[in-house]
Amino acid sequence: MNRQSSTAADSTALPRSAFAGIDVCRAASLPLTEGARRPLFDDDVWNLDEVVGTAVALAKCQQQLDFRPLTNPRWRQVAKEYVFALLVPHHEHVRVLPHAYRVAFGLQTCAMRLAELARFFRWLTEQGVDELTQLDQGLCDGYLNWRREIRSEKDEPIRQALIVHYQAAMVMIDIAEYSELFTADRCRTGFRPWPGKSAAEAAGVKTNTGENKTPPLPMETLRPLLSAALYIVDTLGPHILALRDELVERTERKANLRGMRACPTDKLLAVLDRQLREGDPFYERLGSFSAVKSSAYGGPLDAINFTPLAHAVGSRQFYGRWLDEQPALRNTIENVLAVVGTEKPLCRNAALVLRADDDTEVPWTEPLHYAVADDLPSLLRTACLLVVAILTGMRSGELMELQRGCLTEEEIAPGLKRYRLKGKVIKGRALGGEPEEWVVIPEAHRAAAVAEKLIGFDVHGVRSDLDHLFGRFSYQDLVRRLCSWVNGPAGARLGLQPIPDETFTLRMLRRRLAIELAYRPAGLLAAKVQLKHVSVVTTEGYAARPGGAQAKLWAEISQHEQSRNIELTLEAFADFERGVMPAGPGARELIDYFGSIDARLDREQASPKVLPNDQQLRNLLSRRAKTLHLAVANYCWFSDPARALCLKIAGTPTAEKPLIGMCDAARCPQATHHARHRDTWSEAVKSTTTFLGSLSKTQKTERQRLQSELSRAQRVIDGIDAASTGGQQDP
Repeated sequence: MNRQSSTAADSTALPRSAFAGIDVCRAASLPLTEGARRPLFDDDVWNLDEVVGTAVALAKCQQQLDFRPLTNPRWRQVAKEYVFALLVPHHEHVRVLPHAYRVAFGLQTCAMRLAELARFFRWLTEQGVDELTQLDQGLCDGYLNWRREIRSEKDEPIRQALIVHYQAAMVMIDIAEYSELFTADRCRTGFRPWPGKSAAEAAGVKTNTGENKTPPLPMETLRPLLSAALYIVDTLGPHILALRDELVERTERKANLRGMRACPTDKLLAVLDRQLREGDPFYERLGSFSAVKSSAYGGPLDAINFTPLAHAVGSRQFYGRWLDEQPALRNTIENVLAVVGTEKPLCRNAALVLRADDDTEVPWTEPLHYAVADDLPSLLRTACLLVVAILTGMRSGELMELQRGCLTEEEIAPGLKRYRLKGKVIKGRALGGEPEEWVVIPEAHRAAAVAEKLIGFDVHGVRSDLDHLFGRFSYQDLVRRLCSWVNGPAGARLGLQPIPDETFTLRMLRRRLAIELAYRPAGLLAAKVQLKHVSVVTTEGYAARPGGAQAKLWAEISQHEQSRNIELTLEAFADFERGVMPAGPGARELIDYFGSIDARLDREQASPKVLPNDQQLRNLLSRRAKTLHLAVANYCWFSDPARALCLKIAGTPTAEKPLIGMCDAARCPQATHHARHRDTWSEAVKSTTTFLGSLSKTQKTERQRLQSELSRAQRVIDGIDAASTGGQQDP
């Protein structure tokens, strides 16, 4: 008896489920493509790969809910009822359960729960348990301890798991709380693992701590990574696209060729004669294939790639027997080879480009074999993906949903454009996601445009995804290959800075972007990408769609800004206590405020009932920290909009935020200068002095303006120096 008939025979003895015969997709409101087979509850495989609107990130294996690994037919029915309840929480038999989930789960989550449940039942079988009535707390603890380690196929522990055992605890609790629904087997009445505890508490996982545990990508890695990606997109991109077109054209020509039984001797001799007259070298064979073909060609002919020679006479391939059948042909080829030699077939005269580290011109690539050239379009697509990810903060699921035609640009003023990417948000949304729009800087928009040009036929002639810019991707594998290329001979020849060998995720990139926007709003991220430009478009995207994806990124930025402000305020207060005072028009007001805080601390610490601590100081300074805004060369304590010089100049005295781009820190009564700003002002003095020296005698107006700026910058430096040494500055 085969497995299917055995399963059918066993299932006849099972109690009839309340969901028997139900169309799973219709009950779960999952739309299917026209003509697709509709999975029924009784099927052992629920094939959902024809569901319309599934996320690109969803793997095919996660679109098939396969219950066959559960060999116990009673537990297989339990698994079906459990997964059905997750998909259809509004069903009349599910919604009456007191602890059932009230929101439908996605296909990915259901696939994960099913896989964990199958693993749990298999473990129970190995322990000699074949009924859920035997399940007790000891077995649950045993399985949870077993799942705390990642294991090999031989059941050998490899490493400690992080979140896996949390999923295991959740499934065990669900099986107990959904037992009333099960018809073939169920837990003992009243049994629940870890009573009174959630799955996270049972697994020892801390949740909702309010702290982002994702580490930010180190700047030492981000800078060379983004610089290399931008260089590949902007400098190498046009050449790689042209090379790809050449490769696709070659593939299409090859597809129209047919093999030849008889040797076309006359045509081959004519091609060889022309090749000799023009001095055109033979195509060099890729070294890894030499040993395979040596027995067919022999001697010096092993160095030749004969395929292009065959294509030149209309044959799909060159047959080694032709050389044996036509000795004269072999001799002719050997004679021509001795004169013209061999070279790699592609990019023999590559165009010159500027190196990434200086103004030296070098060929954009060395001559290439076809197999190596095939990887370059993939390298370019990865670079586009990195540029868009780093400069927008988009999640992986959002990147995968970008489709052809997602790029838009709008001219909002003469010479001023706004660039947008239209896509979908999948995370936390219903099936199919929701339309979304990201306002981006030109660099990200340009990278997406290059990625759009890569859509279509790939270099192997197979029609790839014609809709999505990036499609479903394995981020780690793509970045690993890009880093290997940058750190290899090709990257060194082009002057690219090596990228540290470090594993990272898109979440780490997103967090680093949020931190950089919060802490250094006017700094340079890398490769001349201004953070203030990223900040402007992110703010605009947040304002245009308050509940959209960029709003969530802005919320992360705001959290980092709050932490940044309190840390900088604490740093300024610590300087005050050491006698290092702020400078600038707003210095006296800030010094008085710090003095009042210091006096309050002294009074509170004098009380025997109050213990001084860092949190107490943070609480006292938090109100002032909320008014702090960072400018390039000063702090702006925006406590009173009516006194802000930038708002007076702009004619918007009631604005809620300062106009940092119009800040005149030397005159604004709410601006202060600190020791960390001295280098910026020193650089201004140096550059202004250089400009003054380059002016001619006739440029009197420009000289007066620059001289005024130089004097102002020097006064600021003198004020910072005097305040840092405890000297008094003029109010």
